[in-house]
Amino acid sequence: VWINQYIGTDRTIVIPSCIGGVAVSQISSYAFKDNQNILSLVIPDTVTTINANILQGCTNISSLSIPFVGKNDRTQYSYLDTNYILGYFFETQQVRYDQTPPEGWTKQGTTIKSMYEYGVYSNIPASLTSITITGDAAISAHAFYNCKNIKSFTLNEDITIIGEYAFCNSGLSGTLYLPQLVAICEYAFDNTDLSYIHLPLSVTQIAPYAFIGSESLIITCEASAAPQLWQNDWNYGVAEVYWGVTPNAEKISFTHTEDGYVVSGLIEEVDIVFIPNSFNDGIHGEAPVVGIADYAFYQSSIVAVITPASLEFIGGSAFKECDQLVAVILNEGLLQIDSHAFRSCSALSSVVIPSTVQIIGERAFEDAGIVSVDIKTNCAEIGAWAFYSCDKLVNVKIAEGTTQI
Repeated sequence: VWINQYIGTDRTIVIPSCIGGVAVSQISSYAFKDNQNILSLVIPDTVTTINANILQGCTNISSLSIPFVGKNDRTQYSYLDTNYILGYFFETQQVRYDQTPPEGWTKQGTTIKSMYEYGVYSNIPASLTSITITGDAAISAHAFYNCKNIKSFTLNEDITIIGEYAFCNSGLSGTLYLPQLVAICEYAFDNTDLSYIHLPLSVTQIAPYAFIGSESLIITCEASAAPQLWQNDWNYGVAEVYWGVTPNAEKISFTHTEDGYVVSGLIEEVDIVFIPNSFNDGIHGEAPVVGIADYAFYQSSIVAVITPASLEFIGGSAFKECDQLVAVILNEGLLQIDSHAFRSCSALSSVVIPSTVQIIGERAFEDAGIVSVDIKTNCAEIGAWAFYSCDKLVNVKIAEGTTQI
């Protein structure tokens, strides 16, 4: 099935994956052209081809969920291709260096034609602030270059490659962890507001200057040293790099319960807390780590925490007043975040609430430094004052199905 034209007036459009039992696989050019009603568009993963300019003139759209950036999922991550940048969905022009570009358009790169330099300009509406990538294995070169207005990015965990200049000068901020990531190209995260990124062992290649300009960025690496194909100056300008960051059970204290082990605190001070899936105290045998106790890390100086797939709850005030905490990577399978859990974590700029969480307790993130929050779950309850006094908060995503706030 092809989507040729939309003539409705809905503000939120979710394209079905199937119509009459047949998969929706393609969207025609100009399908939503000049539709001023659209605020949000969701394109399903069944779509394999998106033709150019589908959103031309949609000047009020604020949220876009797409399976890939560009024409199809055969992304070009090593060089600029105008079929694989965000502007492809709206409108692009190539303007010679000695000519004036259209006013208000976003420059997404440069190219050479007939020995002249041309700027590639995209008519991306200023209203667009949120992007979700659901089914892509790579982010193409220049995909979001200069897209400063986009403050909220939700990326598929299956992404393996970040192309050159992909997020350069974009509004990307907060925390990033892509567990399948393999390669990061030149200038991929140049001049972003990322505060933290975790690089798994799967990352085998990083080009020079991948993070240049992101001067407050903290990087944790599971590798104990830079692999052979991490080029010189890959981390040029980065504030701090931590090596060999893997589950550090020997520095964490645990309490045994009938359901498994619960983290009760730290045996010694560490910057990065990487909680293991299971633990064996030598008395009760090996069992999963299911929770973090009340006040476990209260007022500690930790910088980042990574929770395991086994974790089900985070206790009350567990991270309260951890004023150096910049990143929290929460696991799918987490069910509950109790009251005051991250209260007054002033350095924490973003948080993604997994789809399994059912309860966010009262004042859980009160007075935190959060700029962006993505609640992927249809929470049964978001407690009173959960995000009270988060004065920097500008982007909030709440999943459909949430029944009480």
